[in-house]
Amino acid sequence: MAVSNIELIVNAVKAINPLRQVDKEGKKLQRTMSGTQRAMRKLSVAAGRMGKKMRAGFEQAAKGAKALADKLGGLGGAILSIGAGALTKQIIGQAAEFKQTEVRLKALSEEYGEFGRIQELVSKNAKTFNQSQAESASNFSDVYARLRPLGISLDQIQTVYEGFNATALASGTSAAAASGAFLQLSQALGSGRLQGDEFRSIAEQVPGILRLVSKEMNVTVGELKQLGSEGKITSDILINALAKGFDENKDKIDALLAESPAQQFQAFSNAVSGLSNAIGTELLPVVVPVVKQLTELVKAFGDL
Repeated sequence: MAVSNIELIVNAVKAINPLRQVDKEGKKLQRTMSGTQRAMRKLSVAAGRMGKKMRAGFEQAAKGAKALADKLGGLGGAILSIGAGALTKQIIGQAAEFKQTEVRLKALSEEYGEFGRIQELVSKNAKTFNQSQAESASNFSDVYARLRPLGISLDQIQTVYEGFNATALASGTSAAAASGAFLQLSQALGSGRLQGDEFRSIAEQVPGILRLVSKEMNVTVGELKQLGSEGKITSDILINALAKGFDENKDKIDALLAESPAQQFQAFSNAVSGLSNAIGTELLPVVVPVVKQLTELVKAFGDL
């Protein structure tokens, strides 16, 4: 009987140990489930907040879209005249770029108090050389940024701009070649003299400039290369020569702009560009807030 009791006790102990292990695993599972429930509650709260943000964002975007549609409706006739394909990205992008150029010019001229005068010159140059307002502003801002900090006055910068463009246009220089040569000229004015690569570039692309310089220095064009290598073609000589270049070529460019079919197409392109800028400027105050709101939505999704 004693042996049977002992065996019974041993068997009971063996049965209890697995039960304890099951209980232990059950408690561990319960803790895991509790943690999962807490995580789900947090996720639910976060999703609720995200839902509110999304609803607010879409409501704001909808308001912006409606305002944009109202703007477009009021400008329907103008939009049709430039083609529906240029309606959104091109128009708004062009207006934003033009606005950025204006901001740059304002920042560059702030310490000199010349922004109002610069705007007048940009408009004048656009009309004189058959350029769009955006092109004229961009070109003038480049030369102003390079030369004004060096002590070259606004009037002198305008003289350089007018003289160079008049000479290049009268010489039939392509827009790409003129742009490259003008960069070289700006660098020469910034360094104080025309020589080396700047001299070679201008001689190849706008040789009429060298003719003006030779007259100013009372030498032949053939002598200029040597004078340039000696550093004798100074900024003052270049500015004075270019001032005469505009006067010499003004009548030529007036006739060219009036008679050239290519220039008539350019005038049309400038008019389209001006209209696009006008429409884009009207749309920017509506589009920018919508873009900001959509950006916040994208960031919110990333955070989630």
